[in-house]
Amino acid sequence: MKNNYNNILDAVEFIFIRHGETAWNLENRMQGHRDSPLTEKGLRQAEALAERLSGANLDVLYSSDLGRAWQTVIPVAARTGLEPVAAPSWRERNLGIFEGIEISALPATYPKEWAAFMAWDPAFRVPNGESSNDLQDRIRSAADELGRRHPGKKIGVVTHGGVLDMLMRIALDIPLDRKRAYSLYNASLNTFTWHAGTWRLNTWGDIRHLEAAG
Repeated sequence: MKNNYNNILDAVEFIFIRHGETAWNLENRMQGHRDSPLTEKGLRQAEALAERLSGANLDVLYSSDLGRAWQTVIPVAARTGLEPVAAPSWRERNLGIFEGIEISALPATYPKEWAAFMAWDPAFRVPNGESSNDLQDRIRSAADELGRRHPGKKIGVVTHGGVLDMLMRIALDIPLDRKRAYSLYNASLNTFTWHAGTWRLNTWGDIRHLEAAG
């Protein structure tokens, strides 16, 4: 039997969470699908997240399967009692040949490709990676799938900065070729309501729980 998504009670509340601070965040290296571990500060951030979310009444918990996201979700799972589901669809944008390289070195290392990337062309696909269009299609599909699977529920998803950026653009209809004008905080809470494929942004960049984590 098909669910009736015309019923507003089927609306889904999403809490999207960026992973904690990583070693490559500090080094300003492109991460993408490659990984670096959480720093000591990042681990404290994950514990602060867990405490904050212990009272959030989440119904289900998903996470990108990349290590930095998984390190972040483990304390949350312990405090909420939920078994996290590893979901490759919530990975960061695949940045191909840029991954692992310090951002300051990219103009000299890959001048043509870096110039195209910085032009914010949604169709530009990083060699061996994804375009902004590719990422938008992946994230829209992943979110709609979870919304249909869990009508009326509250869903926690640990993911990445580029994914959060894309969710903001989807919810507010921000063109992909427009430069980002908002911040993406490590270990932040970002809440949206999904209903029948439409989105509403509720809160953005909530990091109140991180005061004790430095």
